[in-house]
Parts: sequence; structure tokens; C-alpha cells
Amino acid sequence: GNRASRDISMTRVLMIAALAGGLTISSMAGCTAPVEQEAQNPSVIVQDCKARLEVSRYQPSPTEEAIALCEAAAESGDVEAMKALWRMYWAKAAADQNYAPALFWLRQAAVEWDAESQNMVGYAYLEGLGVEQDSSEAERWFRYAAENGNAEALTNWAGLKLTGNGTARNPDVALQMYRRAAEKGHVKAQTILGSLYIQGEVIEQNASKGVQFLLRAAERGYAPAQGNLSAVYLEGVGVKANPDRALYWANKAAKEDNTTGQYVLGVIYLNGLGEEKNERRARAWFRRAAENGNSYAQANLGMLLEEGIGGNQSTEEALKWYRRAAEQGHEKAAANMQRLENGNP
Repeated sequence: GNRASRDISMTRVLMIAALAGGLTISSMAGCTAPVEQEAQNPSVIVQDCKARLEVSRYQPSPTEEAIALCEAAAESGDVEAMKALWRMYWAKAAADQNYAPALFWLRQAAVEWDAESQNMVGYAYLEGLGVEQDSSEAERWFRYAAENGNAEALTNWAGLKLTGNGTARNPDVALQMYRRAAEKGHVKAQTILGSLYIQGEVIEQNASKGVQFLLRAAERGYAPAQGNLSAVYLEGVGVKANPDRALYWANKAAKEDNTTGQYVLGVIYLNGLGEEKNERRARAWFRRAAENGNSYAQANLGMLLEEGIGGNQSTEEALKWYRRAAEQGHEKAAANMQRLENGNP
């Protein structure tokens, strides 16, 4: 009764996996990569500077010649050169947190009505990167980009409408936006829409329709959709439970470091579902997911550590993981943490 209890329910994990990342952009957060829109008659200088920047962008410092080539083209009004510059500076800002050079060229391209750049300006305002955080300003730029045909911005704008972040909350409008983006093939929109149908809180529950949206995104290699789909097949939500399919999608998702896929693999190996029971392997997968912030994995890892399942017993380390899960609102982990802190086995 008082012993650590296993928590293998997937229901809330689905929504956590789909929505925890909030609003994302392709160059930062693993959505489908944006299609490169070449200028109609790109000059040799722009092609050359872009190629040089691509080679140098992940080096400690780009070549001065590459920057000079692109700046000359950008200053003459070439949007593709502006985009090459802000992408290079943005990649480097992840390390030095200096977003000013990226934002300079990003704004130039956005004012020239480049949809991808407009979406990125919105993201900068949403996260407060190089500018003061301003959700209302983020919505304005997401709206510009969405009206300019950018499905990613439409998905981001929908996220603000769904949560009421910086704008009036309007789930109905958000769902319309997600559907439009999903129809354009945007995998994050498909994943969120599928998860909302499965959850059935914002929209009338239709698990089979939800699974179809997840499949569309998963088959295009989008790891969050693959992770959610693995949980769906494990639990039999909207489809017949199928541990083999759960294992298939969990493996694909876990390879991309998706925490839901990693967590599902832990459940599969812990319980011998469609795969031979292997407590040591289960513990390893729970640890990977736990280290990546999955509260369900943290709770289960705590349980395995407390009981010495799949490896050494450690009450001290179990307490650490229960605490981390509890900090994310995991109720069973909070109860187990309290029990151990009170000295009860």
C-alpha cells in the first residue's frame, strides 16, 4: 500500500509531449525544415556568400570574406542574402546570446515581407530573444507571416489563441488555424490537432481522427508525433492496442531523443509488452527520458531505484527523482517523496 507505485498511464503524456514545447520554429525546434526559397535569378555573389556562410556558420567565427559578400548583397536589397546573414548570426547567438546582429538582418528581411523572417521576429518577441518579451507583438508578427502563407506562423499563432497568451483566448479560432496549417502539411499542427482530438477537452473527442493526424506527421519523420503514436498503440486509444506498433514508433521517436518514445520503451521493457521483459533496459530508458525532463519517467525511475529493480537500490537517488517529478506536478511522485522524507519505507 505505501510502497512506490508504478505509473504507466499514457493519457496525459500525450498532451504533454504535443504541447509542452509550446511554439516552435523550424530552425530551432525540430519541425520540418523550411523550404529554401531561392531568388528568381539569384546572383552569383548571393549564391557564393550563402554557400560560404553555410560552411562557416558552425565554426567559431565565420570568414570575413563570406560576411562581406553577403552584406554587400543584402545592403543592395537582396532578401536571400539578408536571410543567409540572420540564419548565420542566429546559430551563433545560441552560444553567445548576442541576438543583435541576427535581429538587424531579420527585421530587414521581415520588412521586405519575407514570411519565414516575419515568423522568426514573432518568435524573438515570444521568447524575449534580443528584445523585451512581448506576446502581443509576437502575435502581430505571427499574423503577418501567416497571412503571408507561412504554415509554421499559423501554427504558432494558433498556439497563442489556444492558450490566451498575449491575446484573447479563442479555442475555436485556434482549431480552425491548426486545421488550415495541418492541411498545408505542417507536421507540428498535425500532431497538436491529433493530440487534441485524442484528449477531447478542447474539441469533441474523436480518437480515430486523432490517430490519423498523428500518423500523417509520424510517417513524415516528426518525432513528437511518433512518440505520441507509440503511446496510442500501447494503450489502444482510437486503435486496437498493438505493442508491436508501439515498439516500432517508440524506437523511431527515441532515436530522435523524444522523451515520450523513450518513456514508452521503458514501459514496454518493464512490463514485457511485445518484447521480452528486461528491467535493466527499462531502467535505462526511463533514465534517458527522466534526464530529458519527462515527469512520468522521473517518477518511474524513482520507483525502480527505491525498489532496486533493474540495478542498484538507492533511496537517496529515488528521492531526487521523485522530487523532480513532483516539481512538475506529478502527484504520485509527490506522495512517494513525502513518504520517504517522513522516513517511511
